[in-house]
Amino acid sequence: MSRKPIGAGWAVVLALLALLALGVAACGDDDNGGATKTSTGGGGPSDAAMKAAGFKTITVDKDQPIKIGISSALSGDVKGLGVPIADSAETAVKA
Repeated sequence: MSRKPIGAGWAVVLALLALLALGVAACGDDDNGGATKTSTGGGGPSDAAMKAAGFKTITVDKDQPIKIGISSALSGDVKGLGVPIADSAETAVKA
């Protein structure tokens, strides 16, 4: 007769509970309090909700530069993580 280690049963139970929690979270309601209209027409929070959270709207004159800063490693051991972040920022600017 084969015996399983005592921890094996608990690992299965924990894995099933994690999957259940993931399913419940995925099927849950969004957290934007029903606000679905933004100034860009997307599904995010409303302008009033953004102002209530402390965000401000800025206006940039046409043909004025906008500086976007990122903190990312572009060399060394973690270059593989940092370069895609920098490339993504450049791609976002071109879009």
